[in-house]
Amino acid sequence: MTNAGDQTGRTPRQTTGGSPAASTIMIVVTVIAVVVGFFILKSIRDDGGSGGGGGAPATVAPDASSTTLSTATTLTPVTTAPADVKTGTKVVVANASGVGGVAGKMTDEIKAAGFDTGKATNSTGPKLSTSVIYYDSTNPAAQPVAETLARTMGLAAPQPVPTPIPVTGAKLEDGSGVLLMLGTDKANKPLAGATSSSTATTGAAATTTTKA
Repeated sequence: MTNAGDQTGRTPRQTTGGSPAASTIMIVVTVIAVVVGFFILKSIRDDGGSGGGGGAPATVAPDASSTTLSTATTLTPVTTAPADVKTGTKVVVANASGVGGVAGKMTDEIKAAGFDTGKATNSTGPKLSTSVIYYDSTNPAAQPVAETLARTMGLAAPQPVPTPIPVTGAKLEDGSGVLLMLGTDKANKPLAGATSSSTATTGAAATTTTKA
């Protein structure tokens, strides 16, 4: 009886003696797991923060097409002067200045500049203070030559020839499609002399009978 009681009394002490060790191990494992978990979470958070907004901001390259367009719009447009046309029809000079002999001199000037010329003649209209250039609208070659002559002399843009034609005989010789009514502004002056861009003005309504 005594021996059985002793054994029964020792068994609980052995059992209770092992429980603190197991508890300690469990506590240590739990602490280690918590620590490891803490570092794992911290590492994940650090990686997430560096990927979300860390580092220098990205540099955006300028749009080459927009830069080119902006540069192109600031360029000054280049204007091309019309080509000179001096042949294809004849230029007739009519003296409308009242000064004798100036139409013949101007004809020589125009011929020396490369234009085809007809015979000088006289105006049958009033004396002009500003020279006028006319062209035959039925002659396709006449207007380009008339415009070239106007630029050369610094005169206003040419106009279609009126009817009747204000020259001796009321007509131009064959092959002539441009008529220069020479006024006092260009009389006895070089072909590229004093320029004028005004339209023709008339003086006294007297008919010119001076020598061409």
